Amino acid sequence: MEGDSREGADMSARGQIRDGSQEAAILAYLLTGAEITPLEALDKFGCLRLGARIYALRKDGVGIVSRRVREGRKAWAAYRLAVAHG
Repeated sequence: MEGDSREGADMSARGQIRDGSQEAAILAYLLTGAEITPLEALDKFGCLRLGARIYALRKDGVGIVSRRVREGRKAWAAYRLAVAHG
């Protein structure tokens, strides 16, 4: 069940991203400076629920921003790492 995937043997400790997980792959992709959409996540990582993976990354402290993309009557989210201002 999806709600159980962040508990038990799947994670070495709560709040850490597991090597080889979709979250780790998506984070590595975002760290290249790229933006990701649900269709790209499905194609590149076999991820059907990008929003859930982004939620988990944000919960683990990763700064991710989203923007709404519209094309005609279709709309979806695109995600990228937040830029730190210093």
